[in-house]
Amino acid sequence: MSPKLSAFSTGVGYWTLGEDTFLPRLLKDMSSKEQEQKSQQGDTVANDVASANQHIKFLESELQQTRRKLNASDQAVKALTDELYVLKKVMEVTRLGYAIWDENLDRDVFVSDELARIHGLTAAKYRKQVSSMEAYLDLVHPEDLASYIQYEDDFAADEKAQQKFLDYRIITASGAVRHLRQASQRIPVATGKPHEVAVAIQDLSEMKN
Repeated sequence: MSPKLSAFSTGVGYWTLGEDTFLPRLLKDMSSKEQEQKSQQGDTVANDVASANQHIKFLESELQQTRRKLNASDQAVKALTDELYVLKKVMEVTRLGYAIWDENLDRDVFVSDELARIHGLTAAKYRKQVSSMEAYLDLVHPEDLASYIQYEDDFAADEKAQQKFLDYRIITASGAVRHLRQASQRIPVATGKPHEVAVAIQDLSEMKN
């Protein structure tokens, strides 16, 4: 039987075994499938590269935003540091100190360096020595003690008191008498009863002498 006249079943149809039909068609189909697979692989690689480039651009954008935020943060910190430095110098010049008094704890929870110096102490020694209202009263001049106690009692009794002032004297550990002016004001809270008081004390001794 001549090959050109022969046929066999592939399960999906019959292929002619002629050298002019079967083999070239088979090679053509194989080449076409190979090209299609290469094309698909090429598309996949191109898509992966495009996706990677997009991710790189996103990360670069995020990095730039982070740098801008850090620069802004550094500038804000520097501005705040400069402002605090100026404020500290102003307090030194005007002899003005401040503290935060906690009425529940009956003691200061913060004391500025200047307030401690006004009383002839370091901030650490002041917090250790003035551990309660009773301890602070030991520094108050005997002639001003009654008026100071009255000032503190009136302030404590009036929960709505916004600000009160008092001029009085203290005697430091070295025996020096200093003329002070104190202003007290409660620190507002979102809920509940305020229990912290902002206390500002100015040394007026040079003006009194």
